[in-house]
Amino acid sequence: MIRTVLIALTASLAVPAIAQTPSDEAIIKIALPKEQLVGMLADVVFKDRSMAIHAFLLGIDPTCKVYASAADKSVAKHLPLWNTNVLRAYRQIVPAETLAQAVAEGPAGRNRLNEYLPQIGAMMEQSSGGLLKLSAAEVLREIGSAAADVNPAKIDQKARIAELQEQIAKTGKLCGVINAADNIANTESLN
Repeated sequence: MIRTVLIALTASLAVPAIAQTPSDEAIIKIALPKEQLVGMLADVVFKDRSMAIHAFLLGIDPTCKVYASAADKSVAKHLPLWNTNVLRAYRQIVPAETLAQAVAEGPAGRNRLNEYLPQIGAMMEQSSGGLLKLSAAEVLREIGSAAADVNPAKIDQKARIAELQEQIAKTGKLCGVINAADNIANTESLN
């Protein structure tokens, strides 16, 4: 009996361990799809010319409040499908053993995946580009709806431009979004 156990133990040590298929949750932890969607959504929304107009009409605080609420709703609505697409991309592109190793290493394992990111990005653009555009349209529609209630004739345009430019100069951000200022800063052309 001891011989049988030793043979079985020796045999199990001689065979390399087969990488366990990572769970969806484990892949999500290293892929960070919610953070990706939030960041890409902000990038699309704040690069849209209409956002500059809405921010000009509403002012900083109301714009940020409406943006945050609209973005949160849109991300919550679209994240399940986004996650599905991310998981599909990682599972199809990254070799199973590499994915298992990366997941086992936790956040540090992300570096193992760098060489696959261009392909994952291309697959995500194909599978989720329309979803990102839809999400951005929903956010912009909500902000536009809030801005529609503003009478442009009642805005002190110089003060509003100064307010936007001051916020951007101070933080380089608008609504906590890096580079949101790129399109918003040029509000003088709105006159």
